[in-house]
Amino acid sequence: MHSNRMNIAAATLLLILGIVSTGIVTSVYASSPQNKGPYNPTSPRVPENIQSNAPDSMTATSRSSTTLGPSQPHYFLQEEKTTTGTLASASSNGVFYHGGPTMHISISYAIFWLPGGNNFEQSSGTDSAYMSLINGFLNDTSGTSYYNILNQYPDNINGTPLDRSVLGGSYLDTTPYPVAGTEAHPLHDSDIQAEVTNAMKANNWVPGPNKIFHVFTGYGIESCYDTSNRECTFTVYCAYHSFFTQGSQSIIYSNMPDFNGVTGHCTPRGQSPPNHDYYADPEINILSHELFEAVSDPLLNAWTDSFGAEIGDKCSWNFGSVNPDGSNLVLNGHKYLVQLEWSNYNGCVLSYGPSHSVTITPSPGGNPFPSTYTFNITFASQGSSWWTTTAYTNGTVTIAIDQNTPIDITSKTVTASQTEKWCFDQNCTNVSFGSGDGTVTTYYYFDLLAQQVSVSTGAGTASLDFATGTILPDTLGFPQRLTIQLTQTSQTIWVQRGTTVSVTSPTNMGVDTRWVTRVSAWTISTDFQVPNPIVYYPQYLTTFQFTVRGGGSYSPPSVTYYDTGLPKTALAGTTVWADNAAAYYYQNQLPGSTPYERWSTIAPNGIVSSPGSGISVNYYHQYGVTASYQFTGGNSPTTPSLTGNVYGLSVPNNLSLQPSTIWLDAGSAYSLTNILESWAQERWYAAIANTGLVNSPMILSPTYTHQYFLSVIGALPGSAGQGWYDAGSDGSVTTPGVYEISSTSRIRLTSYSEDGGFPRTLSDLAFNKVGASFIMDGPHTVQFFSRLQYYLANTFQTDSIDSMTPSPTGDSWYYDGTSVDIVLNRNWDAIGNTRQSLVSYSIDNIAASVDRMSTSPTDIPTITMSTGHVLSEGFVTQYYISVQGATLSGSQTGDGWFDSGSRFTIQGTYNRVYTANMPYHAYAVPAGFQILANTTLSSVLWSSASNTLSFNANHVEATVYIPKELNLAPTKVSDDGNALVFAYSSSSELLGFKGSSSFQVSLSSTRAASSLLSNIPDWILYPASIAIAVGAILIIGLLLMKRQTRKTSP
Repeated sequence: MHSNRMNIAAATLLLILGIVSTGIVTSVYASSPQNKGPYNPTSPRVPENIQSNAPDSMTATSRSSTTLGPSQPHYFLQEEKTTTGTLASASSNGVFYHGGPTMHISISYAIFWLPGGNNFEQSSGTDSAYMSLINGFLNDTSGTSYYNILNQYPDNINGTPLDRSVLGGSYLDTTPYPVAGTEAHPLHDSDIQAEVTNAMKANNWVPGPNKIFHVFTGYGIESCYDTSNRECTFTVYCAYHSFFTQGSQSIIYSNMPDFNGVTGHCTPRGQSPPNHDYYADPEINILSHELFEAVSDPLLNAWTDSFGAEIGDKCSWNFGSVNPDGSNLVLNGHKYLVQLEWSNYNGCVLSYGPSHSVTITPSPGGNPFPSTYTFNITFASQGSSWWTTTAYTNGTVTIAIDQNTPIDITSKTVTASQTEKWCFDQNCTNVSFGSGDGTVTTYYYFDLLAQQVSVSTGAGTASLDFATGTILPDTLGFPQRLTIQLTQTSQTIWVQRGTTVSVTSPTNMGVDTRWVTRVSAWTISTDFQVPNPIVYYPQYLTTFQFTVRGGGSYSPPSVTYYDTGLPKTALAGTTVWADNAAAYYYQNQLPGSTPYERWSTIAPNGIVSSPGSGISVNYYHQYGVTASYQFTGGNSPTTPSLTGNVYGLSVPNNLSLQPSTIWLDAGSAYSLTNILESWAQERWYAAIANTGLVNSPMILSPTYTHQYFLSVIGALPGSAGQGWYDAGSDGSVTTPGVYEISSTSRIRLTSYSEDGGFPRTLSDLAFNKVGASFIMDGPHTVQFFSRLQYYLANTFQTDSIDSMTPSPTGDSWYYDGTSVDIVLNRNWDAIGNTRQSLVSYSIDNIAASVDRMSTSPTDIPTITMSTGHVLSEGFVTQYYISVQGATLSGSQTGDGWFDSGSRFTIQGTYNRVYTANMPYHAYAVPAGFQILANTTLSSVLWSSASNTLSFNANHVEATVYIPKELNLAPTKVSDDGNALVFAYSSSSELLGFKGSSSFQVSLSSTRAASSLLSNIPDWILYPASIAIAVGAILIIGLLLMKRQTRKTSP
């Protein structure tokens, strides 16, 4: 591309060259800032100042490259602006290096700036087809002999450009143009630069020395480079490339207007579009021009000829041989029509370089070298020696190279401290190998990572196998495997990425013992990945056992142990390899059927110290007891505790006001504090059962009530009320008034006091229970006072006592030390003719008789009550016997009273002894009869004439003494004329009978003989006669009844 100024200068120079043919201008060439040597297809013009490893044939002068920004871009001139399709004299002038950089690879970004209402296509095509064809072209150029034309334009940084070109991104921007885009209001270069900046920001694109941003504007959108609107699409160019800077970064771009179409002034004349698109196909031709020039001259200071023409300018609008379908180039099966590009070897061409290529690529599994790690590559192409680098590649480089020529590769970035390197052999030094004679030859480099390796102490030795680079550069890509012996001394090995490093494990096997590594193989993906040292762990073959106390249904516990330093888990009872001297951890708890049942161990941990099954843990079956407590009555008690077996040991557990779970051994006993004391007479008490067995989950929540103690002192047995009472409640004490120690001694309450107050005296006659009541707002004390009493037992008749010291309690009980005086009557209870008469008395069974003839009361000796005593008296019942007509004798007391059962004598005409068994009235009849009656008699009369004794009495029981001297015997006794049954004994001479009023006893002499019947007493004769008569009547009746029965029978 050329500005108008450059066109004038070039024309003038060509005119001079045409006139002066003698070489006079040679001195001009030497003094010109550009190298203007003549074109020689076999002697390419290359810069002198390319690094020392450039080919010797590439020696030429160069110009200084100090451009910081373009004064104007390189234009792709419209076809009508040139006369032959190329610049004048271009064919006789090669291009030269001027010191600036070239693009080692190219990454293109397509920016389609197409606001609404604008199009790229104006007839049959579509905008999407337009963009697709352009993007396709940018994707198709890489790795082709067409793009390889650029291989001959190196710089002094990275050598020849590589045959690599890609589409980095495509962006459709519909942002409106800042102006109308007409000749009157065209876009300017500043607008193009701003669009590049906007697109980078919108897509997060980052500029770089190998990146170019192509800005495609809509059809017919005019633009001018200068603000004076002289160098414009409507005056000079079809496109241009340039750069601008942001900070320190140069941003390379091209302005790609669309003035194509059948009659467009940027459409190749006389050519048919190969893709039948009169807009996209011509635009691709312009794009190829700008792409090649941007790669070979990105900052406008690299490769141009002596007139400033770039490699595209020298062949612009020159299409060479065009196929009938309108194409002159096929890339990846896609047809294009593009101008030729300049080659210092062949002039305007569409391809360059040998057909043979060598590819350098990482071996399988390896990473490509990074952008910071580059190789220098020296090779032969077209018979010349060239050099390049692997910079800006993805680790794979393909170079067109002459067959059977050497390739030299050196590393530019090897450092002593690096831990990753990319090598073609085990030595990782510079290498040289042949290009071969096939179409494509591939050499592999190895991505080697440093590993420090050794073995841990105690493990002895072990072998290690790893993969590294081949002995010589290789076309197969398979690393070589090596085996070394590890020791405790560290050594460095280089291992191919993605391959496996392995060691022998286990090793040093014994009886249930071995040495083993945690990992025996490593797939290498980073440096120093293999641990150093490689630790071998001594291990024992171990079986973890367990036992259970308390039974139940449970699952085996898990055991965590260490295997090569890492925790592993197995079920108890499983045989495993476990690290020696490493810890093991049994599952602390085994779950039950509910959250409140478990099996737990107190010692789940230990150290593995020997092989075998000697490790065992005991689990206890446990239930959760949900325990808490409350209290009432104010103040704050001490904390209660629940004591139970935990892991076989009795353990107290303090309770809290909030429920908590306490785990106790199943089947064990527990006890719960039910009394909380703060001092002697105050406590908090829970009225619950405080012991039991843990047979299931339980809830224990005692309520402790504030209580005060009611103390009772001196209470007699049988008292009630001493004890604890809820604070604020009613408290009462009762006690018996008397407590009998024995039958003869007792304790008698006399008084009591409350809370140490003045005693209250009790009545001596108070035998009922004694009580006191309190409001239990604090501790209270009741003290009782008592005295000892002894019982004075006596069997005295009440009326026999004349006087006696009274008992203070009125019940024969006397206080200890009391003197008791007693006076007894001689006689008492004289009721009618009967009385009691004192005979004797005894004290504690020691008898003493009394004078019965005395009429005065009897004094008993004083008794001191220091023990119980027993008193008794001897007395007898006496009857009084009255007598008429005689005297009595035999009274024990001499006063007409006779002891019951004693004998007394009636002394009359005859004396008769009788037994005193009742009071009697005695009568003596002068004839000699004596009558004893239980009542008084009157009208006692004896008739000797009739031998009849009569008297009157009311309901009498009479005994008549008939002395035998009278020779009389009773024959009849009548009462008011009625015969009475009587009893008479001639031996005792006594007649006895009972009657009611007037009695008559008939007597007969016992001297005359008497008939048989006369000898039978009337009381026998009369009843017998009656019985005989009745019997006779009964016999006669029976006979008559029998006779009547016979007559009536048939």
